[in-house]
Amino acid sequence: MIVEGVTFNEDRVKKMKKRDFIDAHKNVFFLDRPPEEREKTLSSIYDDITSSNAPKQKKDDYIL
Repeated sequence: MIVEGVTFNEDRVKKMKKRDFIDAHKNVFFLDRPPEEREKTLSSIYDDITSSNAPKQKKDDYIL
């Protein structure tokens, strides 16, 4: 899944616990946002990937 130019490996994400996923990425990606917003964004990404009908890209994505 690609979100705002960041690619997440869906197979690897699905093997992680949600808290582990957030903790591993919150100080790496989306650093232009406050920590609380980063956690919400990562939580949403995790939920999208682990749901059975996960989209390949979010609607607001763009590729540079």
